[in-house]
Amino acid sequence: MRPDQLISGESILQYSDNGLITLTTHRIRYRNTIWGESNFISIMLEKISSVQVVGISYPMVLIIGIIIGLFGLFLAYGQQGKNEEGSVSIVIGVLFIIAYFVTKRHVCVIASDGGHKIVFRTENMKTETLIDMMDKIELAKNNRISQLRL
Repeated sequence: MRPDQLISGESILQYSDNGLITLTTHRIRYRNTIWGESNFISIMLEKISSVQVVGISYPMVLIIGIIIGLFGLFLAYGQQGKNEEGSVSIVIGVLFIIAYFVTKRHVCVIASDGGHKIVFRTENMKTETLIDMMDKIELAKNNRISQLRL
């Protein structure tokens, strides 16, 4: 965020490690561009309803992979000896297991009262940094609400 974009009396408190989030004394801003898609969301601090870090995974993909892999082992090394169907099943099972680990991710969600959510991936951020950012958002919101009451 550039200084000329600040509201009167507003100052920048923190930028996230990855540069996607800017926290000020009045609002939080998210700006990201990926593959030609641009996202820009700004939420006033008094409108933030929650901040959370969420782990997203698809355990059914892992379970399906294990089942297909075990079925492939049974076919390949069962009573009939090695066969092509068993090898193919093992490969498919391994692909499902790999897909589980590739799609597993952690995201931070900053929700507003009835508006848009800011959602961004946190893989490159340390847990301590995320907790510090959450603490700063909560403190900034508390200070902003106290300021508005005056």
